[in-house]
Amino acid sequence: MASLVFGLKPGEVADAFDPLTPTIDLPMAVGDELIRRGIVPDVDDPFTPNVELGINYPSGSVNYGTKIKPAATAQPPSGVSWTPQPGALYTLILVDPDAPSRREPKYRSWRHWIVTNIPGCDVAHGATVSPYVGAAPMQGTGFHRYVFRLFRQPGSISEAVMSTSELAPASFDVRAFAKKHGLGHAVGANWFVACHEAEEAD
Repeated sequence: MASLVFGLKPGEVADAFDPLTPTIDLPMAVGDELIRRGIVPDVDDPFTPNVELGINYPSGSVNYGTKIKPAATAQPPSGVSWTPQPGALYTLILVDPDAPSRREPKYRSWRHWIVTNIPGCDVAHGATVSPYVGAAPMQGTGFHRYVFRLFRQPGSISEAVMSTSELAPASFDVRAFAKKHGLGHAVGANWFVACHEAEEAD
């Protein structure tokens, strides 16, 4: 069972795990942490995840607020995992709710990736509705949260296409997309944070 860093003040960003930092078990605490980090309500309404969503890049794993350099996210995750229900199909969505910045998120939520009709947890055999785009926060905009959301579909999605209003990445609405396709609340979530590398070096 993975663990979650706690004890940070509101607004602070969780680093990769420190073995000296107290932890609590997942997934019970993830719902509370989503609220503490503002992901709820910025991206979705309150919900309690019931699966642990594992995200791995070649540089390391995503652990509920891990700092990652944007260049390390240029390609899709090398591993995405969860424990699926037998025969179920899933949708995976990645958004940046902090575009162009967390203080002025007028492009919330910027769409970075959508894959639907994922059989089990085999993302490679899902239907890519919106191709993957890595993190690219602008200089001077601070840390952005990049949020993965996993939904269990009620059945196959036959026409998960972007409507005219959804074509621009900046116009994406996770709630509206989930409602349109009957996805309900997410069953899993994970996120990392990234800033422009010039700021990281400061």
